[in-house]
Amino acid sequence: MAEELFQAYNPQGEPAGSLPKSQGKAGVLHGAAHVWIWRVANGTIEILLQKRVGDKMTWPNFWDISAAGHIDFGEAPLAAAIRETQEEIGLEIAAPDLSLLFVHRTYMIPPNSPIIENGFQWVYGYNPQTTFELTYADGEVSSTMWLPLKDFQKLIVDKMTGQKIVPHGEAYFCSLIEELTRLSDT
Repeated sequence: MAEELFQAYNPQGEPAGSLPKSQGKAGVLHGAAHVWIWRVANGTIEILLQKRVGDKMTWPNFWDISAAGHIDFGEAPLAAAIRETQEEIGLEIAAPDLSLLFVHRTYMIPPNSPIIENGFQWVYGYNPQTTFELTYADGEVSSTMWLPLKDFQKLIVDKMTGQKIVPHGEAYFCSLIEELTRLSDT
C-alpha cells in the first residue's frame, strides 16, 4: 500500500508538491487545518475541545482543537478542515460556515515522540446555529467538552488542576482568543 501523501509548502506558505507522511512527521514543511467550534451561551463564549485518546503518539490525553489534521496532497486547507471535522467528530460543515481566523507558522517537538511538527496551520472558526450530535473517530478522540473562554484561558496557562492542553504557543492562543472575541461581538 502506498504511503499517504501530505501537501508540502514552501516557506511563503504556497503549495510545493507532495510529501510522504513519514517525511512530514520528520519535520519537512507541510500544512494542517484547524477548526475551533465556538458558541455564545448565556452571554459567554464557549469553545468545544476534544480530548485526544490515550494511545496517540503525540499529546495523549491532552485537550486540543475541536477538530484538526494534516492537509492531503492536492487538497486545499478549507477542504481539509471540512474533511477532518467530519472524520474526527462526525460533524458535517459547509464551506461558507467556516471563517478563516488566521494562518500560523509552527515548529514544535512533542515530548517523548520522534515527530516534528513543522508547518503552516490554517485556523478556522465555526459558530453552529443549531445543536448537533457528535460521534468520535476510533483512535482519535475520547471525549469533548464545552469550556467557557475564561476557563480556556486558565487551561492554556496550565492553571486547571489535572488538565492539559496541547501547547500550540502563546501567539497562537492570543490570536485565537482575539478572533473569537471579535467574531462574537459581530
